[in-house]
Amino acid sequence: MGAGQLRIFEPAERGPAENMAMDEALFLSLIHGGAPPFIRFYRWAPPTLSFGYFQKIERLLNQELAKKSGLGIVRRASGGKMVFHADEWTFSLAMPGTLLEKANPKGDFLRNFQSLMEPLVNGLQQLGLNAELRADTTKASTDRIHCYSANVGHSVFLGDRKLIGAAGVAKEGSVLIHGSIPISLPPVLPDVFFHGVNSETSLGMACLSERLSPTRIAEIPAHLTQSFGQAFSLELAFEPLSSLETQVLQELARKKYADVFWSQQGVAPMHVQIKNLFLVSRGKD
Repeated sequence: MGAGQLRIFEPAERGPAENMAMDEALFLSLIHGGAPPFIRFYRWAPPTLSFGYFQKIERLLNQELAKKSGLGIVRRASGGKMVFHADEWTFSLAMPGTLLEKANPKGDFLRNFQSLMEPLVNGLQQLGLNAELRADTTKASTDRIHCYSANVGHSVFLGDRKLIGAAGVAKEGSVLIHGSIPISLPPVLPDVFFHGVNSETSLGMACLSERLSPTRIAEIPAHLTQSFGQAFSLELAFEPLSSLETQVLQELARKKYADVFWSQQGVAPMHVQIKNLFLVSRGKD
């Protein structure tokens, strides 16, 4: 793919490990392989609890009960709180440092995060939604583990209710963001948390079905993708996974994201190996 392009994909449904592995494979391809920025919308099968990188899952969740309840479980590479991915559009997007530093030479993460989220907010506003990106200023207790009841970070609000919870990670100057856009309010979670864990969502969630028709909701990925591409003057380009990216996805899904405790394991050697694979492949181009 050439310069000035935004890599896009048809919305698809994958399992929890595969979704996180695909995002990281694309991000590593961007960082080490010279691939362009990307945006991806997707769904989850089964409904999944994704936890932020720093959350102590072993202290929060009875994994055996969660699995018996039919829930998927995964740990994200991005930070933030837990998200229950049920009926929603999930998105991931990434931008290389070479493009980010043009607008933000100092590389401030929050400023990069805001600049990447603003085109999505603008796209929602074009659909008639009073969307606003702002810091969570509610007095919700920080002991809550759910993204939609936590007063941390920056989120997209409709009035006083949160529509998009998002979190990011920076690597070698590039930024990857995960975000959740509920289509409908999720069902009540089964009792799968340990005693004393506060999984309430009392901050209140907004959802697309309250404001938009089913036809408009189905158009959200294409509409927000277009808004994102226009904001950065990037041409939209469908580009399937390369054979190397597919290999990396499978490796990450099997050896990393299948284990919710991957953040405590020795994954550094695998990352070095993957980096070298991309560098060698890039050198052959």
